Amino acid sequence: MMRPAVPFAAVLLAACAGGPAGTAIPYRCEDGTRLIARFPAPDHMTLDQDGTLARMQRIAAASGAKYADAQRTFWSRGGDALYETSRGMTRCSRMPR
Repeated sequence: MMRPAVPFAAVLLAACAGGPAGTAIPYRCEDGTRLIARFPAPDHMTLDQDGTLARMQRIAAASGAKYADAQRTFWSRGGDALYETSRGMTRCSRMPR
């Protein structure tokens, strides 16, 4: 009897991104920005910045998990992230739940 298998890539991505698919992960950035990241699928994430939602596609990264859309980039590794917009780049840290 065959058992359904969880795709290895999805499990690995959840570990890199910081939690199970769809889990809300809050970040606080050095410039005061507060973000909530959600990872509903291996190929994209949703980023909430003060009620403004952005759906970002996964892009290639040497390490960590990197996502982008036309206006911003979010690159996380462990509990830290870089968030870049047209205003510049800021470092962010995962907030305790």
